[in-house]
Amino acid sequence: MDKKLSLWKRLTGLFRGGRTQPAELTCAAVRELGSDYLELDPRTDSANSTLFEIVRRHLEACSACRLFLEGLRRTVSMLTQLPPAQAPDSLRKQILNRTTKS
Repeated sequence: MDKKLSLWKRLTGLFRGGRTQPAELTCAAVRELGSDYLELDPRTDSANSTLFEIVRRHLEACSACRLFLEGLRRTVSMLTQLPPAQAPDSLRKQILNRTTKS
């Protein structure tokens, strides 16, 4: 499924009281959409610019969600600095053995 479409499907029902007004976005919805929000670029992704704006408005009013997203941003940044993990040779051999037997 197209990621943009799935974002909007996930957004459905995340507003308080079933309303679809941007001012009604819940903190739970912001937490659920957090990583998607960090990946959005409203300048180049016009399909999701409204979603970006909805979350941005919530963040202006909610310090808890701002702190949550800043922590998420820092976590992602730190994880991208880690070297790629290497599987042990024994695991690679087990996987190869199992796939070649099938």
